[in-house]
Amino acid sequence: MLFIGQIKEADACLVLANKYCEDPDAEDAANILRVISIKNYHDDIKIIVQLLQYHNKVCVCAFLALNENMSLIGHAELL
Repeated sequence: MLFIGQIKEADACLVLANKYCEDPDAEDAANILRVISIKNYHDDIKIIVQLLQYHNKVCVCAFLALNENMSLIGHAELL
């Protein structure tokens, strides 16, 4: 787990989803908020985020367009 003080020194941040969660949409929403918080704290960090539901990708597409240091991967791509 990355602590807030370490983010400024990190080259990248990986946000993974819990594939065993009861509510995949809530898990994706929480991870999207984590990404936004991290980018607000350290704009230059590269972030890779995993989303469980494909339709939630739409929620971050506009954010991705504005941030070239971010990648989005689907759940199946990590297996």
